[in-house]
Amino acid sequence: MMPKPFARRIGMDETGATATEYALAAMLIAVAAASAIGSLGTEVNAHYSGIDNAVQDATQG
Repeated sequence: MMPKPFARRIGMDETGATATEYALAAMLIAVAAASAIGSLGTEVNAHYSGIDNAVQDATQG
């Protein structure tokens, strides 16, 4: 039996493919979560700034 060429062996080898796919999926989820948390943080900050301004206006008048 003749040894297979290197490129063909590499092309047929699926060892580690699942781990790579899971790593890519985890990275995509992390990026989506970071974006959502960043957006939510901006909205919460704006909301509390509005409350702060309302309280300051109420206590100064």
